Amino acid sequence: MGKFINPFTDFGFKHIFGREMDKDILIEFLNDLLEGEYTIMDLRIMNNERLPETEQGRKVIFDIHCETDKGERIIIEMQNREQPHFKDRALYYLSHSVVEQGIKGTWDYELAAVYGVFFLNFTLDEENGSDKNGKEGKFRRDIILADRETGQVFNPKFRQIYIELPRFNKEEEECETDFERWIYVLKHMDTLDRMPFIRSWSLRRQSTSALAVSTAVMQGMLSSTALRRRRTESRLGSRPLALVENT
Repeated sequence: MGKFINPFTDFGFKHIFGREMDKDILIEFLNDLLEGEYTIMDLRIMNNERLPETEQGRKVIFDIHCETDKGERIIIEMQNREQPHFKDRALYYLSHSVVEQGIKGTWDYELAAVYGVFFLNFTLDEENGSDKNGKEGKFRRDIILADRETGQVFNPKFRQIYIELPRFNKEEEECETDFERWIYVLKHMDTLDRMPFIRSWSLRRQSTSALAVSTAVMQGMLSSTALRRRRTESRLGSRPLALVENT
């Protein structure tokens, strides 16, 4: 049992990445995820609940829904348990963020880009590796709209990034990039008993990635301690169990 919160829980994941007051952590993770493509300078956490337009419709609740300073919309999901049709669910979620951009009246149909980042604590299929348990195969897959024959990007405004955590098998000393260090920390956070990578963060990122991950891990430790305290108090009957806020 580690000292830190479990990021695979709804509360743990949103506590680390989904709070406006700590959005710098999310910005730094996304910049490491998209390193070499572009840099996000700022973002805002958007309302994550979408009500149905009809009585027969279905309400959608994203884990995290945010908008960057350039207008891109990013949906971030953590799925702990295997779901048979998760690819369809991801498409359904992203479609909501596309459709809601429609404007009544005169509109030229220009859209802001929509990206989905999906953390999965299971593997999607056997096509991505020979071992269904995730011992082989790519742990990160980037899905884009492209010409089937040439591979040329047809429209860059719709993208899905799947991170299959069971396929990430590197040890701490084997992680080479800041993005890999993020994934290592997230995969092992609930079993860590110390802060990893103190000496191995890229020197040029000492004030960004290292600080962001350190903050995320410290939040995890503080939140885990607070949750244990409240559960103890709840069992003793001093007050009902409640989610920790602003820890």
